[in-house]
Amino acid sequence: MTGGRKSEVLGLEVDDVSFDRQTVTFRPNGWRRLKTRKSWRTVPLWPQLAGILRPHIFPMDRTPREGLLFPGENRAGTVAMVTNFDKALDYVAIKAGWQEGEICSRLFRNTYAAARLQSLDGNGPVSPYTVSRELGHGSLAMVGAGSMVTSGSRGTGRAWWSIPRRRPARPG
Repeated sequence: MTGGRKSEVLGLEVDDVSFDRQTVTFRPNGWRRLKTRKSWRTVPLWPQLAGILRPHIFPMDRTPREGLLFPGENRAGTVAMVTNFDKALDYVAIKAGWQEGEICSRLFRNTYAAARLQSLDGNGPVSPYTVSRELGHGSLAMVGAGSMVTSGSRGTGRAWWSIPRRRPARPG
């Protein structure tokens, strides 16, 4: 719901989310760097995402979280940035009737770009330039037709919406 790259999202800190300004800021920090200079950006905190993050950041015990927004642990048992959640995505995909590997984190970014290009900004459609900035791109090249919005799942070359939900069983 931010259009962020996997490492950008997993490296977000609690302070990067502002409920007052309704923004999420992607900036370099001690957990990870950003891909390019244009990757340092502030994007909208959509109401749906705010509804998910608010109880995560301000739990019922009223002790606000600090540090990483999505903390993990390293082998030594100390706080570390989660770097890979492909196995978890595969588990969810299989439960939903997809094949292992058909759902990857890049699909979330592509879906954001496609949905954002179909949304409104005031009384008109949102500008591809705005979407490009929100994705951290320096040009429109990755937002245009035949690009990120239509790139497929793990190199299939098909748009995410063209991947069949359930594949027929292969003959014996």
